[in-house]
Amino acid sequence: MTADSLSRLRELLRGLLPGPVPEGISGEIIGLLRNCSGEFSGTRESKMQSYKLSRAEALTWEPPLLCFKIARHGATMLGSTREHMQQWHFDLTSKTAYQLMSGFRQVRPTAAKLTTAEMTRIAKGICEAIQDGPKSSLESATRLTWSGESEFRVKPSSLIPLGEFNRTRQGRRRRMTAVLQREIEAIGWMLVTQTGGWLVFRKAEMPPRVRKSL
Repeated sequence: MTADSLSRLRELLRGLLPGPVPEGISGEIIGLLRNCSGEFSGTRESKMQSYKLSRAEALTWEPPLLCFKIARHGATMLGSTREHMQQWHFDLTSKTAYQLMSGFRQVRPTAAKLTTAEMTRIAKGICEAIQDGPKSSLESATRLTWSGESEFRVKPSSLIPLGEFNRTRQGRRRRMTAVLQREIEAIGWMLVTQTGGWLVFRKAEMPPRVRKSL
């Protein structure tokens, strides 16, 4: 089966002029290459398996090399907005294959910039809800929950949009936590503990008044 596929692949490619492979025949060429890819040394590098060859694109015939690009989805499965692109060369004469990393391709929009100024604006909105007390209409929207009149907890991660690359999201949460703590402490609350992603605040005690001497 593999020998027949390799022979048929060579026959098809011999009939092509050097350059981009016509779309009308690229599907057949990819199918034959999948069937005989085990005949080429080097195909096991970068965890390349025959079924992944169905994603091959931009096929080019440069005798004796069949070249194409292929997207590797590992990064996007981890949340990245870009996917790795590899350039593969299959030598039909020596039956060898090798790949080069050819860059990245944007597959979905990157997360919008979230500046410190924007984080501060969000944090000040939370502070307004805090100052309104337990009856604040913003309580459910901001993940702000109260334990009586003098203690509440808030989850900074709820203020960061989902969908960014994991490292970006974690960095933004750390920054949001710092900004939120700073702004909340500025209106008279102190951080009691931080657990499970929640910040717990308690009303800070007012300093005792100093009696004036008569």
